[in-house]
Amino acid sequence: MNFKYFIGLDVSKKTLDFCLLRAGRTLLHLQTENSSEGIQAFIDQSKQQFGLVLEESLFCMEHTGIYNYPVLDFLSERQAPIWLESALHIKHSSGLQRGKNDKVDAERIAFYAYRNHDNMRLWQPTRQVVKELKTLTALRTRLITVKKQLSASCQEGEGFLDKALRKKIQRCCRQSIKAIEQDLAKVDQQLDQLIASDDELNRLFNLITSVEGIGVVTAREVLITTRWAPPTNLKTSMRPKNMPHGGPLVTLG
Repeated sequence: MNFKYFIGLDVSKKTLDFCLLRAGRTLLHLQTENSSEGIQAFIDQSKQQFGLVLEESLFCMEHTGIYNYPVLDFLSERQAPIWLESALHIKHSSGLQRGKNDKVDAERIAFYAYRNHDNMRLWQPTRQVVKELKTLTALRTRLITVKKQLSASCQEGEGFLDKALRKKIQRCCRQSIKAIEQDLAKVDQQLDQLIASDDELNRLFNLITSVEGIGVVTAREVLITTRWAPPTNLKTSMRPKNMPHGGPLVTLG
């Protein structure tokens, strides 16, 4: 694809910093709210001042989790080309840089897109069911982390605190740990229901878990990691002679 405009976005919870390039020259810096109104304000100003055409523009940004969602949804609805790149990759490709703020970061991302767009991989929208799967899995991970922290607090005083005080700490944490375990059970139930509700995810989940040594949690992570691949690009290879467990191998084709 031939692009005339390259837009670097630095995405944060509340703001978006835009840098617009054309022919390797910076045309515009603009900070807006991280909202549909903010994105539209940038597009309107860029069209008015510099003749921006969405189909001829490459929007590049780093992975920032849920903070990316508003701009990804807005741009994908308008079929604008989007490049979602690893922050570490951009950092390494940019070399040693002085100074760091949102404006500078947006410009670095824009120049990264300008110099490397021949190697770009355009982002494809994630299906809603996979987005929900990812969000619930992240919540599950946070709950497990909190549970481990509380459990450690109950044990770390052993050998240093007297027995009566340690028992008080354990009583204080007991209900919280129990509540977290109940929440974890609810999240697991929702995850199971979500996968079962989608024929393609359910089929792949069953294939993945049929592999010896791969459990439910790992299978969910595989489904999330390969979320960019549409169902038509997924296939199953049966190669029992090459696999010690004799089961199916899920591949991307």
